[in-house]
Amino acid sequence: MEVSLDGRAALITGGSRGIGKAIAESLAACGACVAITGRDENTLKASCAGLLNNSNGHIAIPVDLREAGGPERAAAKTVEHLGRLDILVCNAESASTYGAFEELGPDDWRESFELNLMHAVNAVTAALPHLLESPFPRVIFISSLSALEPGSYNPHYTVMKAAVLNLAKVLANSYARQGILVNSIYPGSVMTVGMEDFVNHLAVEGGSPVPAAHSDFEAREVAKIPLARIGMPDDVGPLAAFLASDLAGWITGASFAVDGGKSSHV
Repeated sequence: MEVSLDGRAALITGGSRGIGKAIAESLAACGACVAITGRDENTLKASCAGLLNNSNGHIAIPVDLREAGGPERAAAKTVEHLGRLDILVCNAESASTYGAFEELGPDDWRESFELNLMHAVNAVTAALPHLLESPFPRVIFISSLSALEPGSYNPHYTVMKAAVLNLAKVLANSYARQGILVNSIYPGSVMTVGMEDFVNHLAVEGGSPVPAAHSDFEAREVAKIPLARIGMPDDVGPLAAFLASDLAGWITGASFAVDGGKSSHV
């Protein structure tokens, strides 16, 4: 079997780096025309230029999805440039502050709400009219294993990621009759810029050298993972491509772990 996305048009939020970039690469490699969004225009353009099958006319859309009208511009630009919108991947996320519950203030919670939940709500709202016109519409949310198995740190992030899983299920139920398939992926420990920033924060907070903090963090994480390695963004991309394809035509409302076996729930 071959995963083919020939003729499909995809919009990936937060597609300039990390997991979003890997998803964009997988979808493009399977033949999709890809639009990626991000806030850093230079990084975004470089990532777009590196996608396979550039003859498909991939496009980079610099936009802050938190701004009023940002999601609408992204969806409109995608359709204007690619002619349609069949696949929406909601990946954009951020944790610009870190802390335990008692260390977080109202502004931290509001910012996480906007970055990690409302961006997805608004992206789906903007894409929905176009998805309803597609003969094979797909929505894929990127959540986190911490949504199901939170620790005691960064609850403002883990709570919003849990809400993303709930949102995916609600939308799967709501739009099944219209043929929109909605699924979610929750990666475990994946080496991304976001993870590096988090470990850098831990190093500063603990007063330890950054290289040592990274080494200690990786050792602790690997010890929790049966496959004995930290994940890479490329471990996530192929699953997203499969869920976007016709091979996943009877899958909706499902959530998939990509975590090397780390999750402990059944």
